[in-house]
Amino acid sequence: MAKNNFLKVFVVISFSGFISCANGSSNGQENNNSVRTRTYSSKTEEAKALALPIDKVSSTSKKIKDRRAAAVILSNYVSIKDSLYVLEISKEDAQKLGVDTDLYMSVLQELKRTNKMIKEARQRGENITLPDVKEEHKKFMNSH
Repeated sequence: MAKNNFLKVFVVISFSGFISCANGSSNGQENNNSVRTRTYSSKTEEAKALALPIDKVSSTSKKIKDRRAAAVILSNYVSIKDSLYVLEISKEDAQKLGVDTDLYMSVLQELKRTNKMIKEARQRGENITLPDVKEEHKKFMNSH
C-alpha cells in the first residue's frame, strides 16, 4: 500500500509536468556538471539515475531524461512541512549537483501544483497520507 502511495505521489511530484512541453527550454543555463551533459557507463546506471525501467531508457527522449534526472536528484531534498511538500535545497546548491535553473524551477512548480491538489483534496474531505519522498527514494535506489 505504501509503495502504491509513493508511486502516485512520486509521479505527480516528479514527472507529470515534466512530460509536457512547458518550461522546456534550457535558456543557456547549463553548467559543467549538468544532468544535460552527464554520461553513464551503462544502460543500467542510466536507468537507475532516471528511475526508469531499463527497457524504457532507449525509447525516452533526451528532454524527458533530463527532467527525470533532475527530479530524481531533487527528490533527496523533498520534505514534509505542515502536511505539504517542500523543496529544501536552494537553486544555487541544486546547480552544484547538476540541476540547471530551469529544471529546478520546473520541479518547484510541480511541487506547488501537487500541494494545491493535496489542499483541494483535503478540502473535499479526502484523507491524504503523504509518503516521505526522501525515504522512498532511498528504498528505490537501494533496491536497484
